[in-house]
Amino acid sequence: MLLELCGGVALMLGLFVLPLSLPLAAIMLTAMFSVHVQYGFSSIKLLSIDRAGAHFGPTGYEINLLYLAGLLTLALSRLPRGASNPETSPIVRDPGRLI
Repeated sequence: MLLELCGGVALMLGLFVLPLSLPLAAIMLTAMFSVHVQYGFSSIKLLSIDRAGAHFGPTGYEINLLYLAGLLTLALSRLPRGASNPETSPIVRDPGRLI
């Protein structure tokens, strides 16, 4: 749980993206195969609607695949250093430059 919390915060800050991607993907795969796969693909299972509102069932593995795709995209991206900061980014300073 500490890896998920601290790793998620580090990913949001752009720190240790590559080393964190593999353990976070392993956690996501474990959750997907041990919990979510038995409920099918869809992340929204509408069971019923009554006066109290909508009642939803357990979620499938759709959201896990989305998170895995996001981790893979982050791990494979090769942004130049400082690309997330518009003031120091070589992409923003030189808009004619192709990456």
